[in-house]
Amino acid sequence: MVLESVLRAEKLSAEENEQQRLELQLCRSDCFRDQNRFDEAETIIHKALRWREKHLGSNDAETHAAVYDLTKCLRARHLHADSATANGHASGRGNGHAGEQARVAYTEKLDTQGEAAASSDKVWQDGLAALCALESRSTAKVSRWAEQIVMLASVAQLHRSHAEAVFLFRIAQPEYKVRSESSDQKRAEWEQEGVTAEDVLLEHAELLNSLGESLLELRHYEGARTVFAAAHAHVVRAQGDGDASAASVEANQAKLYAETGEVEQGRSLFERAHSASQAARDESLAASDDVSKLVMNQALHARVLKLYAEFLQNQGSPAEAEAMRTEMKLLETTYGFVTQ
Repeated sequence: MVLESVLRAEKLSAEENEQQRLELQLCRSDCFRDQNRFDEAETIIHKALRWREKHLGSNDAETHAAVYDLTKCLRARHLHADSATANGHASGRGNGHAGEQARVAYTEKLDTQGEAAASSDKVWQDGLAALCALESRSTAKVSRWAEQIVMLASVAQLHRSHAEAVFLFRIAQPEYKVRSESSDQKRAEWEQEGVTAEDVLLEHAELLNSLGESLLELRHYEGARTVFAAAHAHVVRAQGDGDASAASVEANQAKLYAETGEVEQGRSLFERAHSASQAARDESLAASDDVSKLVMNQALHARVLKLYAEFLQNQGSPAEAEAMRTEMKLLETTYGFVTQ
């Protein structure tokens, strides 16, 4: 009996050690993927996937995570398949006609990256949906599945994996869109559970604005312009034109104008966004009865300051830019956040 227990413990220890080793290997696969060493990355992921299927089962969350890792790698390979876009100006950062051609080619790949691993994507998404279905949740709230997808997208965005963030935001977006377009009867039902129509609109606006930010980072100007306009419309509908959230979207739109050669329109919109976010910040400071709103408005104002400072620096006004960066850093230190 004792010998049997020892052997079982040794077996468990060996499996745990192998699992830990595979976890470290998967970290290496992330590095290989980021270096466009896709064959090496996929070899590691396939090995981890086979181990998890054998020892944890095909329906385990860790197994689905390995499938997701594989699809990330396949999407990255798709985006860098053309050496002309992979080398030099993948998102159109070159000058002149060649740079614009590279930008357009990359945006086309970005829009079709979901085709790179469609069957495997269905596997992990269905697996996530099944796991989320185990959790009881109010129908007034966005599904746990969509919430988790947005969380993954936000992590990708935080790590500047903007193409992956775009993919994830886009697959979650339809559910948020349907909710924002729901009937008055459905909204009335939600309000009985404490979820207002304004909450639903702002949730969708936040997703769209985040999607637009990643599209803008990748110079997908056409896509960014569309989603920023929709995000701004939702915020204005929910909270009015002078809200800090509207100002944050306007700052992104101003950056878009500046990058596409519409500098004066960008300048005008930056001035408007800065004035609105500053007023919202001052108002929340004076009220001081809603701490979460206070911190949110400081963070939104800091985001406007960051983008406006970048614009002013590029336009040859370094002193004004530095003053805004100093104010932004003070807000970060005071309220404990980091401006993205």
